[in-house]
Amino acid sequence: MNLNVFKKIFFLISLLLILLFLSGCTFEQYIAHYANQYGWRTKLTIRNGNSSDVDVTLEFYDNDGNKVSTAEITIPANGFRTDYVENFFTESLPDTGSLRIVSDEPGFVSKVATIILFEHTDSKGSVCMGGLQGAKRVSKYLSFPWFENSNDFTTGIAILNPNGYDIVATMRANTEDGTLIYSKPIKLKPMQRIIGFPSSFFDESIPDMSTLDVFATGEITGFIIMYDNNIDKAEAISGVENENLAPEYITYQTYVENKTLDGTLCIARLSRDMNTIYVMEYGVGIHVFKKGDLNTPVHTYTFSTSFYGRFDVSPDNKRIIVANWYQNKFYEINLEDDSISTFDNLESAWSVAYSKDGNYLAVGSGEGTIVLYEVDLETHTYTPFFSASISGGSISDLIFSNDSKYLLATDFNNKKLYYINLASKTNMTVEDKDLNLDGPESLCVSRGGTYYICGIDNKICKLSSLTSTPTYISLSRTRGAYNIDVSSDGRYLFCAGDESSEITIIDLNKNNEETSINTTGYVTDVVFSPDDLFVYYVGKKLGYLY
Repeated sequence: MNLNVFKKIFFLISLLLILLFLSGCTFEQYIAHYANQYGWRTKLTIRNGNSSDVDVTLEFYDNDGNKVSTAEITIPANGFRTDYVENFFTESLPDTGSLRIVSDEPGFVSKVATIILFEHTDSKGSVCMGGLQGAKRVSKYLSFPWFENSNDFTTGIAILNPNGYDIVATMRANTEDGTLIYSKPIKLKPMQRIIGFPSSFFDESIPDMSTLDVFATGEITGFIIMYDNNIDKAEAISGVENENLAPEYITYQTYVENKTLDGTLCIARLSRDMNTIYVMEYGVGIHVFKKGDLNTPVHTYTFSTSFYGRFDVSPDNKRIIVANWYQNKFYEINLEDDSISTFDNLESAWSVAYSKDGNYLAVGSGEGTIVLYEVDLETHTYTPFFSASISGGSISDLIFSNDSKYLLATDFNNKKLYYINLASKTNMTVEDKDLNLDGPESLCVSRGGTYYICGIDNKICKLSSLTSTPTYISLSRTRGAYNIDVSSDGRYLFCAGDESSEITIIDLNKNNEETSINTTGYVTDVVFSPDDLFVYYVGKKLGYLY
């Protein structure tokens, strides 16, 4: 075949695939705030720069993210539609809310301009604010260079969660010289937004003139509006994307609570809703703390015998699985009725892990045995479907991949990493990878799928994927890390060592730059909250960083 003919055919096929892909896409713009109260009204203008008509859907949401009304409009080629927002809808709208503007037209993002105009009945001024277009104009990190609540000026802010899942947005106010004044995390449901004066979001007073940063666990959009009391001067400032706003944990203050623990290898886990902290205190039991009061547990689960091992909390926050080395078994704690059940005997049960979707449970033993169970989420029954025995092995930790397709296990004795592919249950095999670590202990994985394994020496193994070549991070501490955890964005790695009060912090974006925070007593475990805003630690004390 002639090369030029082949190129033309390849081009046409590629073009067809692109058109098919685009035909199934939805293109979006967001307006973070609409107001029809206190003299303010909101006018919406949509300009179609395409050479053909564009069908557009307008969706109105209330402040809590509930869809209130939908309107279908057609904008002529090279034409526009403009009106007060409420006039586009047949149903009555709340006084405030937000807008999602949707179209299936590929040219919607690049050639359809959306403008909102906030008008005041005094007719002394108005604020024009450009619509924020889809993924091009949303970010996890927004910076507002200036707001003012002085000289008769008032500043309002609107931040919207355009995602289909809950996020946490943290607002931070800074002084003129860059000093962080206060940080406030706020949880937002899908299409929910926050609106108000910046000072109303903080528990402490902030200067009349300041900067405002917002970083979130998902993409956000928003703007601030500054206006004087006579409404004859007004400025609208869109958030500027600033990835440097990710939490700088190495500068954060340490908060140590008064709860005293045994300190002999305590382990911590955090519920998915971030409101409950579970702490295993060896020889005592599992303490349950509620966020906001880390001094007094709301409940403690104790066992009739001594125990040693790890534990995990089910993704639905209804069960805890506890491995007990001394009794060759594992336990299930029912968090709904506080009952405790005993399960299959497993010699020297040491490590346990639920899969991210809750469908599987893995248990590992100090004698090298790995057992996989299917979990019935309704009855919470466990049915074994695979087991493997590693000669001379000792399974110190287990973790599932983010997509629950692989189980990873560390072998303390053989200095290996094992991984099992769960995609085909009829032909499951155990693969292994040598680890240049003395006594590999703990596993963790970032949201991006990078794995980290620590050992009792002063090194941490990094795996970008299960097939990649391991790389290593050397620690300056004299003893290695016993437990580690990585922030979900993959930026920070926290290490807790055996018989040390020091928490080692590695900034993975700055060529593994290392620093440390000293606490009271031993620190044996660290765990990030899912929103990356808090880091809990346990040992002689239970505390947190933020």
